[in-house]
Amino acid sequence: MRVALITSLLLGTSLSSFAQFRFDPHLRGILSVGLRNTVSTFHNAGATQPGLGVGGHFRLNFNSRVNTEWHADYITAAINHAGKRNVYHIGWSVMYYPIYKTVQKFTAAKPYFMIGHCFDLVQVVQSSDNRVVAKRWSAAPTVGIGNHFPIKDRIDFSFALQYMLHVGKGLEARAVNGSVAIEERNGFLWDGHVLLTMSVNYKLKKLWKEKG
Repeated sequence: MRVALITSLLLGTSLSSFAQFRFDPHLRGILSVGLRNTVSTFHNAGATQPGLGVGGHFRLNFNSRVNTEWHADYITAAINHAGKRNVYHIGWSVMYYPIYKTVQKFTAAKPYFMIGHCFDLVQVVQSSDNRVVAKRWSAAPTVGIGNHFPIKDRIDFSFALQYMLHVGKGLEARAVNGSVAIEERNGFLWDGHVLLTMSVNYKLKKLWKEKG
């Protein structure tokens, strides 16, 4: 009985705090976490269809115009029926809201520009024995646009379209007689592709107070 009473009091206090505390999207110091899905038009290393991926990120905004995002993704795409191309992304972006005051007069949506950078590991896997037959590390600057759509006080849906330019060693793969054939090129490869990312985000906490 005592445990139930204490639990009820704690739960009631938490719900009360949750109801009273509002996250103004233009305040600084808000820490958010999100789950994301990514569609990639990446076709080097032999990929024969768009890549599909899952990942996560956290965000921390510094003021009403500048937000940051720190993310990790896993993306995979088929190389015909002979293999697949697995990609691991880890990186960051700076998001800039140029017209938030004007937009807020008409809608709660928040469009933004974004620039960033990521490191990625590409692995080409052969389907017959699930063996990694080639891999490559590369770095990639990114640029894009996006928008936040609030669902609840703490929850929003985000949509972003980015162009990513990989700089690294050349790696090509193709299906030959049911197996994956690898060709590594000397020098550096400039390889661009488009990423479409959709995410659901939850505002965890306000890390610091507004001045004044």
